[in-house]
Order: sequence, then C-alpha cells, then structure tokens
Amino acid sequence: MRLFNFMPMPFLLDVAGEATGPASGDPITPEETPDIEGMIDKAVSSMVDKFAERLNSKLDKTLVTPSPKDVDLVSKGGFKDIGDFTQNVQKFQSRQSMPVEKAALMETRVGPDGGILVPPEFSNKLFTLAKEKSQIWSRATMLPVNGNAVSLPSISNYSHSGDSYYGGVYNTWLQEGATGTAVQPRFDMLQFRLHDNMTLVPITNDLLRDSPVTIAPLIETMVSNALGLSMDNVMLNGDGVGKPKGMFNSNCKIQIAKETGQTAATVVAQNIIKMFTRFNMSYLRNAIWMMNQTVMAQLMQLNMAVGTAGALIYMPPGGLSASPYGNIFGIPIVYTEFCKTIGTVGDISLADPSQYLAIDKAEEAAWSKEIYFLYNKSVLRVMYRADGQMWQNTSFTPANGDTLSPVITLATRA
Repeated sequence: MRLFNFMPMPFLLDVAGEATGPASGDPITPEETPDIEGMIDKAVSSMVDKFAERLNSKLDKTLVTPSPKDVDLVSKGGFKDIGDFTQNVQKFQSRQSMPVEKAALMETRVGPDGGILVPPEFSNKLFTLAKEKSQIWSRATMLPVNGNAVSLPSISNYSHSGDSYYGGVYNTWLQEGATGTAVQPRFDMLQFRLHDNMTLVPITNDLLRDSPVTIAPLIETMVSNALGLSMDNVMLNGDGVGKPKGMFNSNCKIQIAKETGQTAATVVAQNIIKMFTRFNMSYLRNAIWMMNQTVMAQLMQLNMAVGTAGALIYMPPGGLSASPYGNIFGIPIVYTEFCKTIGTVGDISLADPSQYLAIDKAEEAAWSKEIYFLYNKSVLRVMYRADGQMWQNTSFTPANGDTLSPVITLATRA
C-alpha cells in the first residue's frame, strides 16, 4: 500500500526484464524499500527555498524602489500642495467625506493639542522660501547643530598692537641666544542656544471651504515673508534675551559721530566716508550697506566739493533722468525697513553679515481650529528655532591706526 499517491514507487526489474515488486505481487525486501522520509525532506526543503526566494525578491523591490504613491504619502501625505492639504483638513475636521488613506493619515497626525502636522515636504518648503525672501538672515554664516546648543571659541581682545596678534599670539625677532616671551592666547566662548520662533496664520473656514482657487500660494507667501522678515529684524536689532543678539547690539560695533554742526536728520558725504574708513577691509568682499528707505532722499543729494562746484556721489551724471547707482565705494546697498528712520542710530550701516554666526532648526508646521474656534477660523502654526550673534567680541585694534570693525553705524543726528 502506498502512503503518498504523488510519490512514485520504483519498479524493480529482474534479469529477464520483467517487473517485480508491488506490481508483480512479489514482496519487497528492506534493502529495496525507498527512503520515504528523505524524499519528503528534499521536497519540503525545495518548496521552502523557493518560497523564501520569492519573498526576499518582493521585499527587495519594496525597499529599493517604493511606488510613487508610497512616496507621495510619506512626503506629501497624499496631497497636491499645502492648499489641498488645508482644504482637506477642513473636511476632516468637519467630518466630511474624503479619501480613506488621507483620513487615516490625518488621524495618525493629530497631536495632543488637536493640531494636525503639515506633511514634511510642504513645511520644509515654507522654511526654504523664508530664507530666500530674507535680505539679511540669508547672508549669515549658518553653523551645523545636532542638539539645541553649541559653543564656539572667539578671540578676546582682538588686537595687533605691539608684537601680539589675535589677542595673545606673540611674534618677535630673536637675536642669537635670546629667549622668547611665553604668552597664552585669550579666547572667549560664544554660547548658542536655540530659541523658539512662532508664526501664526489665521484663515477663515469660509475661505477654506469656498475658495474657487487654491490658497497654497497665499499661505506660502504669507508664512515665508513673515518668517523671513522676522529673522532680518532680529539679526539687526535683537537684544539677545530669548532671541538672537543683533548686529547693532554687538560689542564689536563702531559708531561714527556726526559732523560738527550737522543738521538733524541728515546724511552728508563725510558721514559715509568716515564709516568706510573705519570698516575692516578684511571683510570687504561680503560687505553691504544697509539703509532705511527714508535715507534715500538724502543719499541722492550727497555731493563732494570740487573747487567751486561739487560732484554727486550717488546719482549718475545723467541726474534724475537716469537710474541711481546701486553701490557706494563699490559696495551694494540693501534697503530694509528694519534699519531705523533717518537721524536715528541704525538708519545707515556698513557691515559684513557673513561675520554673523547663526544656528537654526526647522521644527514643524501644524494646522488647528482650536485656537480660533469661536471666530470660525483655523490657524497654521509654524515653529522655527534659531540663535545668532557676531563672531567678533570686540572691535579690532590694528598695529597702527584707529579701531576697525565688521559693523559700522552712524550716531544720532538730532
């Protein structure tokens, strides 16, 4: 009797070529009995090997080449843009119908405060646009940071007077047999710790529901502009308390006094020339003039006496009929509202923003209707963390001449 119908039983042939064994009715001796267990093991092992091979093949394809749909769900949450996301948030919060996979994704993103995290591709785009929109912050030297703080050495007593350099590096010429002077450079430590910056964008629920066009460009523009402008402001005027320390509040800043008898709220050629001569020429490559737009009228009238006449500094020979120059002493001018109004310290400055060190982290963007629930509004909250300050602690004392700095401002003209 055969135990497995699919298992072939070998036939034994006698010398005459006639079949013997089960088919012929002759008994089979133990030596002639096939190895049933061995055959089963071989068949099962072959099946297991083929199954494992097919399984590994499928896993490799999934890990190496994810489908576009999977990529879209991870980076975009399955949404076309941030406008599509916000409108679907409204549907989700109103319990209206929406694709199952998007609803499931939102359910997993709901935080303890009721907010829904914006998909990473959209939130990262907001931070990228903010840096592109900024005029000053984008010029800072950004330092990598893994945690929430970093410490960097800074030169203390930056001076080249005598035979010392960089606050303590001693260099001298020795006569035969003379002994050098033992000195030790003095360094300070700059402490950077990330501070929270929050941008809120309230939008009415009616706009989210009824807008005939996507509101993605509107949201991106508002957030990127607000964040970029905020960072420009703090990089210039920050007091360092719970926020970055601005260039105008740095210890290395040099302030140029007004001219004797200078009229209030004016800028004269001598102001510009003296600011330029006190700027550290080592930083000339990345230098910019930063001015409030209220300075422009005075700038167009700047002139230097040439004999009994004068020569305009900012305006071209064609006068008002031609475009004004965009540079002074070859250095470009950047107009920013965060410089003070004319006549006030900070209305005009000459600086190298690359000497400003900064750290930052793009945290998250989340959407919620809880904050403005009674006002029938939803709000986008964008969290950004940053810190910064000038690398140079003091102005630079050269071997000969006046002190120099990478940040020059003009004193009040009142």
